[in-house]
Amino acid sequence: GGGGYSLKESAKKFLDSIGLLNTARKIKRIIFHVTPVPSIVLNVNKANYDKKCLLVYITNPFVSKEIGVFHQNQWQAVEMARVIGTFKYNVDVVQCSSTEAAQQVKGKYDLIVGLIPRGVDYWSGHMNEGCKLVAYMTSMNLGITRINSMQRVMELYQRRAVILVNSAIVDNMVLTKDLENFDAAWFIGNTYNFYSYENFNMPPTYYIKNSGYNFDWLHKDIIRNKKNFIYFSSGKQVHRGLDLLLEIFSKPDFDCNLYICGPFMGEEDFCSEYKRELFETPNIFPIGFVDINGEEFRELTEKCAYALMPSCAEGCSGSVLTMMSAGVIPIVSKECGLYDDEVINLPDCKINTIEKFIHDYAAKSDEWIKQQSSHVVEIIKTRYSRKNFTDSVIAAMNELTKGE
Repeated sequence: GGGGYSLKESAKKFLDSIGLLNTARKIKRIIFHVTPVPSIVLNVNKANYDKKCLLVYITNPFVSKEIGVFHQNQWQAVEMARVIGTFKYNVDVVQCSSTEAAQQVKGKYDLIVGLIPRGVDYWSGHMNEGCKLVAYMTSMNLGITRINSMQRVMELYQRRAVILVNSAIVDNMVLTKDLENFDAAWFIGNTYNFYSYENFNMPPTYYIKNSGYNFDWLHKDIIRNKKNFIYFSSGKQVHRGLDLLLEIFSKPDFDCNLYICGPFMGEEDFCSEYKRELFETPNIFPIGFVDINGEEFRELTEKCAYALMPSCAEGCSGSVLTMMSAGVIPIVSKECGLYDDEVINLPDCKINTIEKFIHDYAAKSDEWIKQQSSHVVEIIKTRYSRKNFTDSVIAAMNELTKGE
C-alpha cells in the first residue's frame, strides 16, 4: 500500500538484517549461470521491417525479467539490438557459444553482426545478396592474448617453479584471415590494444565505447584511505596479474592493504599455491565475488583509494570502468585499453615497477586523492556513459549504411 515497503523490499530488508542478502544475491547469480540460455531469440524488437539482422552475441538478457548488472554486456547487447532496429532491421539474436544455434538459424539476412571469432559457422548460407558482415571485437587479438597469457605463466614458473595454466587464457579460438573480408569491424578498446591486429589487413574499424555505471550513492566528500588498494576482476588470475600483487603485498611489513574481489576461489590450484598470501597475510583480504548493487561493494569502494589491474590483455576493461564509476583511482596496465589522461597507466608489469607505483601513490595527499577521484568519475560520465555507448553504435551503423 501507500508509503509501505513492497514485498520485494521487505524481503531484501529481512535478508539484510540476518546477514543473508549477499548470500541470496550469490545464489541468484548461480541460478542465473546454470539456467540454460536459449540458443536463438527471434525478432527481439518485435518489429516488422523488410530487412533482417542476425546478432551473434548473448541471448540471456533478451529473456530474463531484469537485465543483469554484473557485466556491462548484459545491457549493451539489448541496446545494440535496439539501435540496429532503428535502422529498419528486424533483429534475431543467437548465442555465440552455442553449437545448436547454427542449425536453428533459418532464412537469410541483410546484416550480420558477430562477436568474433566465436560464431563464424552461423553465417555461411544465411546471407542475402549484398549482406553486410560486421566483426564485433571486445578483446585484443586472441593470438596475442594467448601469447601474453602464456608469458605470464612462464614468468610465474621462473619465480616459483609452479605451472598454473588454468589461471591463464589459453583459448584455442583462432582469428582467420576471413576477418579481412568483412565490411566493418566494431572494436571495444583503444588504439593501443587495437595495435594487436596489426598483422591483419583490417576492414574499416569503428571504436565502440564500453560503459561504466552511475552509482547514486556517490558523493564528493568520501574520504578514501590512500593505503587501501582493491583488485576487482573476473576469472583467470595469472592473466590479470593477481599473483604479482599477492607477492608484493605479502612482503614482510608491507604497509598497504589489498582487498581482493572476484571469483578467484574457483581457481583451486591458484588458491593452493598462494594459500599463505591469500589467507594468512594480515594486510590481504580475500573477499570473493561482490555484487556491485550491494552494501559491501559500496563500503569497499569508499575505503579504497586505488584499484590495481596489471592485466596482460583486455579490450577496454569493464572491471576498471566499474571501479572508476565508484570513484576509485585505477593503476593499470596499458592493455586495459584506457588512455593516459583517463587512468594511471603502468609502463610495464614488472613486480618492482608495480611496487614502486603502489608506494608513490600511497604517499599522495588526501586532497590530491579527492581531486583524482572526482576526475575518474567525470571521465566515466563524459566518455564511458551509456549514452557514449549508444552514440558510438549509432555512428558505426551510420557509416555502415551510408548511401543505402
